[in-house]
Amino acid sequence: MKKIFSIALLCSVTLFTACSKSGGGEPEPPLPPPAQRPIFLKSWSVDVLPSQANNTNVKLMPLVRLRFDAPVDRGTVAAGVVLKDVRSGTNVGVSVNYETGDSILSVQPSSALTSISRYTLTTNTSLKSSGGGPLTTSTVINLLTQIDSTRKFPLITDEQLLDKVQQQTFKYFWDFAHPVSGLARERSNGDNNTVATGGSGFGILAIVTGISRQFITRAEGLARMQKIVDFLKNKA
Repeated sequence: MKKIFSIALLCSVTLFTACSKSGGGEPEPPLPPPAQRPIFLKSWSVDVLPSQANNTNVKLMPLVRLRFDAPVDRGTVAAGVVLKDVRSGTNVGVSVNYETGDSILSVQPSSALTSISRYTLTTNTSLKSSGGGPLTTSTVINLLTQIDSTRKFPLITDEQLLDKVQQQTFKYFWDFAHPVSGLARERSNGDNNTVATGGSGFGILAIVTGISRQFITRAEGLARMQKIVDFLKNKA
């Protein structure tokens, strides 16, 4: 019985001593913080098309929704989500809305994109989670914009269209004629100093028609004919 009591007393003293040591003196150092968990892009959509790397016929104001597996740090989005014009290589301004606790980003250009043009939307490793974890892999989403089908010119009648075609045909021979001879240039060889006899025949007929249609005055047509004849008679 005495032996049991002695053992119990010894355990009590040991436990009391241990508690006294832990309760006084310097505090124990904190545990190191856990490793910052990286985030990754789970999926995305361009308007209604899900997770395609190459997107065609994209609207001029597309809405791209990026879905991450964790909330993002808003302060890293400007550098981590970049819309770029492929042709010029310049960045395009975007507006970003945050959803679902900042784990979904809705990205839209600040102004309409150019039609029939290529753009890339890149999520790069500059993007961080709200806890500081980096994005695991960069992702490039290719965008090819649609045709802008809005009217660029006022509507004209069929009669006005025919007049315009005739006038522009005349202007080819009138405006593009060689400045020295007045003859029609040969356009097939890339040398603007070479004239064509056949084309010049069409040009002379175009002058007559131009006078008749009042595209030029009779005096202007006569002056051009005199230049042509003078060149062929005295200079050629």
